[in-house]
This record gives sequence, structure tokens and C-alpha cells, in this order.
Amino acid sequence: MAARPVVWIVLVMWAIGLTPWVCAQQDLLGPGVAEDAGIDENRPVGEIDVSIRQFGLAGVIRYGSWVGVEAVLADRSSGPRDVLVRLSVPDADGDTTAYEAVVSTNPGIPQPVWLYPRLPFAAAAVEDIELAVFEVDSNGNAGDLLGGPVLPRLANQLGADIGGGAILTIGSARTSLLAYSTIGSERRSAQGRGAVVIANEPTAVRTVESPSGLPDRWIGLSPFSVVAWVGGQPSDLSIQQVRALSEWVQRGGHLVISLPSVGTAWTTLIGEQERTASTGLLNRELAQLLPAVSVERLEGVSLEPAWPLLSDDALQPVPRIGTLHTLTPRADALPSDAVVVLADGEGRPLVTRRVVGLGMVTLAGIDVSSAAFAGRLPRVDVFWNRVLGKRSDVYTAEELDTINTLGDSSVSIDRDFGEITKQTGAAYAGLLLGVVVFAIYWVVAGPGGYAGLKKASIVKHAWLAFVLAGAVFTAVSWVGAFVLRPKSVQLSHLSYYDQVWGQGLQRSTTFGSLLVPDNGVGAVRVGTQEELVAEGRARFIHLAGPWETPSTSAVGVGGFPDSRPYSVEARQPDGIAFPARSTSKGVAMAWIGGSGFGRIQPTPSAASNRSEITIVERDRGAGFRPEGRL
Repeated sequence: MAARPVVWIVLVMWAIGLTPWVCAQQDLLGPGVAEDAGIDENRPVGEIDVSIRQFGLAGVIRYGSWVGVEAVLADRSSGPRDVLVRLSVPDADGDTTAYEAVVSTNPGIPQPVWLYPRLPFAAAAVEDIELAVFEVDSNGNAGDLLGGPVLPRLANQLGADIGGGAILTIGSARTSLLAYSTIGSERRSAQGRGAVVIANEPTAVRTVESPSGLPDRWIGLSPFSVVAWVGGQPSDLSIQQVRALSEWVQRGGHLVISLPSVGTAWTTLIGEQERTASTGLLNRELAQLLPAVSVERLEGVSLEPAWPLLSDDALQPVPRIGTLHTLTPRADALPSDAVVVLADGEGRPLVTRRVVGLGMVTLAGIDVSSAAFAGRLPRVDVFWNRVLGKRSDVYTAEELDTINTLGDSSVSIDRDFGEITKQTGAAYAGLLLGVVVFAIYWVVAGPGGYAGLKKASIVKHAWLAFVLAGAVFTAVSWVGAFVLRPKSVQLSHLSYYDQVWGQGLQRSTTFGSLLVPDNGVGAVRVGTQEELVAEGRARFIHLAGPWETPSTSAVGVGGFPDSRPYSVEARQPDGIAFPARSTSKGVAMAWIGGSGFGRIQPTPSAASNRSEITIVERDRGAGFRPEGRL
């Protein structure tokens, strides 16, 4: 019976402590998940069939980065309706990032929907991703479950993390680009000892057979550094896909277009560069990416002058007759709008490039998908290395098995970003204050205080002195904690800025630790109103999302006990509103825009009034060095 009061006291304290936690749960849920869609077990589900067609474009993903996920919805209702598609991804704090998009269904017709989440570094957390479809209530939030949840299956729908470079080819034809796949992780030795270390990084080559399979945001293309268009018509693209391809190029991607021998629409688009007032919006935006050249089609000509561009093997057969397209820069073209990359023995320009923002668009007048090349020509180390700016030898599968230089030598550059950006100053100061205050308190309330009372012959007031010392030092601790407590939002970050001189665009990639001093909701968004342009649409789609270092062992394990979801716009993830607990939140951001920061630019010398960089030979045959002024 004596234990009953203790039990009641414990229950009352538990209830009092639980009430604020439940209230916090309700207050901190982000928009769209304010009442997280509870599933009524008695209500039939499956009004919409949900599946994942592509987890990563062509199955390519990068752990710790954004990825495109193509979901397919098949609505069995009698008429169109708005539904909310949600992709739930766990983050490092134990919360759930709900990437959401509201779409209109088309009953009876499978409808693809692209979503763009950021993947955690932990592969186990990626396996916990769920895709589901909900009704949309009157407030725009998730209502009843209509379809799902569906989990991506690692064996089938989730491609392996590429861990290196990636090239995407568009078209069903086999090309010699596949030879890059034998360099690195995709080619294992006979002893199973890992990748053959030949190039700077292993390179994965993936294929999308039709341009219509491309994502409608640049984010889906972000795992690839090169997109080689070797098949399909540009008319297969939607305006959203054109804009996605354009932004991907401007952010640093390299688009290579091989002009086919027969029936190409690219030459028509090139001709429309000077007729932008009369052409359609899609053609106009696509034509603006292409080099400013004049195209001449040469049919049934000798390929002998172009042999050095195709192969350096005298024993490898090269077609003697074929079709070429010469790509001559127009007289009114700026130097960056039409750069001749490769010309044949007769001086005819066969590969020409345009610099677009931080990326490039290259036109090749050689049909690399020609059946006469049989997927073996042009050779990677002769043609593609020069076009793509690579340096690597290429070996056959048999030659690779005889190479003894084996092993993976990858380096994770961002592993140390967490140490660089973490905010520990206030924590260290608070810890030091606690140690010092406790040490002084122990002396004053303990032997030091007693010695002073004894010396003053007032030992009888020891308990009073002890209580007063406790009160004083408690007040000192509270005041010190209040003074040291951060009062404003703080961001400690590491940012990289990139720019190609003369293009007027800058790109930044940021990894940071965002400290929100309050309990509630913290928010971060990338972009400014000044970046809006004509036609009422944002020129670029920026990125902001939760981030953790690769050293995080398991996302969602050991997080906060009051874990909860928060929503992110899945098709334009430029901001997050996350649960704030007076702690720091890891964030990653990507931005591109006008030249708002200082940049390197040529400075003319007083003597020549010219700015130039030249390459001069070092003394004693020690190589070369750039020389000039910036």
C-alpha cells in the first residue's frame, strides 16, 4: 500500500511531461503533413495502382545527392481528380522528409510523374523509402490513402551507386562509348580484386532508348556529366524536358549530339537560330543551345581524310565511303558560340562546340551510331577522349584480365565537411562554464565554505550557507546559460563557386550546419525574386535539402525521439521547413544565377593593352607552365 502514492506521482509526472511533447508534435508538422494521413484499416485501398518505373534515370543514383524517381499512376476512378504523391525519405535526425507533389490523374491511362528527393548516404535508409498516393483535402493536405505504399526494390528498381563518372546515351544504337564501362568499377578482374585503375575515375555508361524517357527537371540528369544524343528526334521532347536539358547544360553538363547520316531534324533547328521570331517555343529554346554553325551535308564522300579522327589502328577496318556533315562557324558567331574541336585532313570542321553557361553543347558531323562502325568506332581513346576532354587508355576485356594494377583507390572528399562546418563554439563555452561553476561551487559549498564559517565561529549557520551557495550558483548557471545561448539563426558552411569567364553565370554548391536557436520550425530556401524572368517562370530550379556526412553510420538511427515528418515540394525542392529543436541541422544547397560575386577575369597589361595566357616551356625539359595575367 505504501508504494501507491509513488506510483501516482510517477504517472502524474509522466502525463505532465508527455503533454508538451504531444503539443509539439502537432505544432511542428510542416504544411501538407499537419495531420499525417492515417490509414483506416477498415477502408479498402488501392484505388490507384502505384509503381516505380525508374529509381534514378537509367538506374543511376548517387548516395547523398538528389535523384529523379519516375512513378507511374493508374487511376481506376470514373473521372480526373487531384491527388498528392508522396515519397517518404528518412533523414539523419530520425525525421521523415516527405517529398510531395499534387498532380491530376487521367483515369484509364498510366501517368508518369517525376519526383526529385535527396538520398541519404546510408544504403539501408534508402531501402526504407516509401511511395504512396493520397487524396487532397480542402486545405491541400494529404487525406485518405489511395495507393501504395510501394518500396523500391534494390535488386530490380534501385540501381547501384555509381561512385564515379556517368555517361548517358540517348538512342537504341550501340556506340563505342560503351568502352568507357570497362574502365573501373564495371569491369572486375578475373581474381575479383576490384576495379582496374586506369582512368581518374570509373565511368558508368547507361542508355535511354527514347528522348521521351528523360526527366522534366535538370535534377534527374544531375548524376551524369555527359549526355550523348545518338538516336531519336528532338520533337520527342516536351518543353519541360527541353528546359531540364538546358538547365543541366548551363549547370556544367556536356551535351554531345551526333548528326545521323539520314533524316536529321537538328540541321533544321540550327537553321532556325536566326529565325527565332517565327519558330515555336520548344524549337527556339532548343536551337539556342546549339553551336552557331552552317551545316553542309556531304553524302558518299571518302572517309580517308577523317581516318585519324576515328582510329589509330592501321589494322582496324574503317569504312571508305560515308556521309559527313561539316560544321563551319558562322561569320557573326562569337568565339564561344562556335569552337572547332576536330577537323579532318582536308581542314573540314567535323566537331564544333558551343559554351553554354558552365557547360557545353557539341555537334559531331560524324554519325557515331552508323551500322558500318559496328559499335567499335570511333575509338574512345582517339575520338571520344578529345571530344569529352578525357585522358585514359582503353583495353579489351582480355587485356584487362592481364593487368596487375588492381584495387579501388576512391577518395570521399565530402567526408570531412561535417568537421569543417559543425558549430561547437557555444557548446564548448557552455561546457567550460559548467565545469568552472561546479568546481567553485564545490569549494564554496563544501570544505572552503566550512573553513570560512569555522574561522568566523559561525559553524551553526552551515546549512543556511549551503542553501545560499546553492541558490547563488544556480542563478549564476542560469544567467550564464542564457548569455551563452545563441540568440539568432547561424549558418556555418563550406561553399564552392564555379564560373566560366564571359558566360555571366555562377554556380555554388553549399554544405552547411544551420543552427536554429528555438523550438519550432526552421526554414531555409535558395533563390531570390530577381531571378524571375519573362513568361512568369523561374529561370532556374535551385536545391535545398537535409544533409549528413558520409561517415553517418545509419540515417534515422539514434535520432531525436520526437521524430516527425516535414514536407518538401518534390518537383521544385528549393526549400525545406524542418523541425527545429535548438540544435543544428545539416543542409545542402545548390544555386545558379547571375554574377553576383567577385570573379577571376583577365587584366590587360599596360605594355600591350592585351590580356592573354600563353603556355611556355620550362627549363631543362621540365614540362610546360601557363604564363600571363589574370
